[in-house]
Amino acid sequence: MTRKQSRLLLIALCVLIVPTVVSAQGIRVTSAFGPVEIVPASGPVLTRVDTSGAPAWPLLQIGDEVRVGPSGQMTLELADGSYMVVSENTTFVVEPYWGSSERNLLRVLLGRIRFHVQRLGGSPNPYRIHTPTALIAVRGTDFDVRVDARTATTEVWTYDGRVTVESPGRDDREAVLDEGFKTLVRAGQYPLRPVAHDTAFGASRSLQVVRTDVGDAPTATARAIPSLESLGIDNDRRNRIADPLANPRLNGAAPPIERGKLSYPSPSGSGR
Repeated sequence: MTRKQSRLLLIALCVLIVPTVVSAQGIRVTSAFGPVEIVPASGPVLTRVDTSGAPAWPLLQIGDEVRVGPSGQMTLELADGSYMVVSENTTFVVEPYWGSSERNLLRVLLGRIRFHVQRLGGSPNPYRIHTPTALIAVRGTDFDVRVDARTATTEVWTYDGRVTVESPGRDDREAVLDEGFKTLVRAGQYPLRPVAHDTAFGASRSLQVVRTDVGDAPTATARAIPSLESLGIDNDRRNRIADPLANPRLNGAAPPIERGKLSYPSPSGSGR
């Protein structure tokens, strides 16, 4: 076995073993302060974590719901060395994160979590994070997820590497965030075009199309939609507009083009 083959085998073993270790150990709480509550998946019992002193931090299991209250903070760690910093007023649920391909890590219901994902063999672990309005696939190592329940929006900020963001149920379009970029996802809409961290989000771009039929009424004032032949005119390099509706001299007909210039018919019909 060559050195390259040995390295590939080692990487493959890490990918297979790490999820098993993580699933067995759960997500470890490495620090916490302020009000922290845990609703175990095994029952509706609410556990208030004592963050004073140096307590034995609990292991978070699949289905556990965690609530970090005002002025609180929590740090979580996975067996592969990846860690997460949970900010105040944040609620999340632990999801199954040992799938064969992309692994669902957390469902962030409210608040803000900073993710620092370790790399295995030079590639980031294929974790996924869910929110009520977005699905984030990890392609980088350092990013923020911010969920605002009041406005039903999710913001994703990338600080290092790359992540992709899409809207649940609308996987035909995604936003790719490189270092220094962010996006916003509203409920039921595609992610906004990525912008730099110091740039405000632009409005969702949409084109409103209103169809107006002329009909048979003699008093109808609407104009018919021009044909494709009259609109599909190759303008000259000055980018002149050849729109029969915008230029009454065209009388609804496409103007002849000579040597890259538009030739408009004269009122008398003799040309010019």
